[in-house]
Amino acid sequence: MIGMVYLVGAGTGAEELITQKALRLIKEADVVVYDRLINENLLKYCKTSCELINVGKAANNHILPQEKINQLLFDKAVEKKLVVRLKGGDPFIFGRGSEEGIFLKERQVYFEVVPGISSLSGVTSYAGIPITHRGISNEIHVFTGHEKGDIEELNLDFNVLSKLKGTLIFYMGLSNIKRISQGLISGGMDENTPIALISQGTYGDQKTVTSTLLNIGLNLEGIKSPALIVVGEVVKLRESLNWFESKPMFGKKILITRHKDKNFDLKDKLEQQGARVYSIDTIDFKSLQDKTTLIKAFDEIDNYNYLVFNSAKGVEYFIKEFILLKKDLRFLGKLKIVAMGEITKNKIEEYYLSTELVYDGSTSSGYIELLKEKVKKEEKVLVITSDISEKGKYEELKEYCAEIEVVDAYSTVTLKISPNEIYKVEDADIITFHSPSAVKSFFDFLDENKETINLEEKIFVTVGSTTELQLKKRNIKNIEIAYPHNDEGVLNTILKVINEEGRKL
Repeated sequence: MIGMVYLVGAGTGAEELITQKALRLIKEADVVVYDRLINENLLKYCKTSCELINVGKAANNHILPQEKINQLLFDKAVEKKLVVRLKGGDPFIFGRGSEEGIFLKERQVYFEVVPGISSLSGVTSYAGIPITHRGISNEIHVFTGHEKGDIEELNLDFNVLSKLKGTLIFYMGLSNIKRISQGLISGGMDENTPIALISQGTYGDQKTVTSTLLNIGLNLEGIKSPALIVVGEVVKLRESLNWFESKPMFGKKILITRHKDKNFDLKDKLEQQGARVYSIDTIDFKSLQDKTTLIKAFDEIDNYNYLVFNSAKGVEYFIKEFILLKKDLRFLGKLKIVAMGEITKNKIEEYYLSTELVYDGSTSSGYIELLKEKVKKEEKVLVITSDISEKGKYEELKEYCAEIEVVDAYSTVTLKISPNEIYKVEDADIITFHSPSAVKSFFDFLDENKETINLEEKIFVTVGSTTELQLKKRNIKNIEIAYPHNDEGVLNTILKVINEEGRKL
């Protein structure tokens, strides 16, 4: 049996503007063939075995021409794959989805279309411009700003267009904005008719310029493709309906560097505040290859009085290995469990275990001082950490207890960052770091690519002073420590920085 192709609309850009069906198919796909206009964060939902194929498709700059894209979809379907053709907006609105569907139909390949939120409604809504409004506009007319990849060709009769009532919308018309505005005026439309140009629609760096047909070409600074043109009296309603660009973090670009997983909570919270959020995977976590010492600690767990976790990942991997060896979690309930930070405490509680102590400071030295105050001379302490954790700092505890054992529960892997992600660093106003290893991965990336990006004007937000110290070793000065030391603290710290009077961002 031949495979299946889904022509899927990814929406206008903002990650949450995607349908449940589209997201389900992305998660199930064997192959995803995608354009440049999709939000690439969506690709993180793909399974690890999924084949990702970027076919580009900027105006006049296609990685693959349409004919080869059609053939690619057919070839992958023949391989009995579940193929998702992921397109920005809606596949059937200036998306060439119909061409791909016809090609597949002619070759007896079954396909389905999954509609997406189009720029027609999505981008205009985020710009605060309703495309219809009672008493102002009850008609919508939609055009493309260039034909068949030829930006210079405009197959539009402006004598007809200028007589139309209601709202006129032009897709992909940035390069022809002057020709469009002048054409409408020449055809008889009032030169004072309101017009809006919306760039990077629904993203946190969305840019909206409003003017009149006569003057729209005078101030296009910051406008870049893709852009949507809206012509009509509804543009004036933006003064009352501009909700998105009024958000507290709107216009700010934030780069998150953190471990490679599916936890997008911080990104989602920042985007809800209006920020443009980038992310770079800097580290990953894996099970230990040699678990001898860890297993020995499991076998001797009854000998310890304290079980100390310095990270949520330590909890996760320790418990996972404990259960795999068919150990009874109730044995852990007999120990005094210590957590470094609220995130670690919450992870412990997920396994129905309670904590004796929670350290809410940001330094490892403060953490150790707390243990010194609590442990007794006759007690034994088991510390769970990662393979790259500094073990020597626990040595000073030896004179305060009978025995201290520091055991690795997982391995931290520094990921190689793609050079294609350098633009995220250049573009960011604020960069967040959640661990010293993320700092190392980030600067290794800059060093390897011999990048000389000016970091002096960027603000760095860290979770904890250990991470701050790693940044200071790199001569970074604009550092803010998040408190509390979790995603909520990062969010609040960024809001504080943005709201500080006179702070340059």
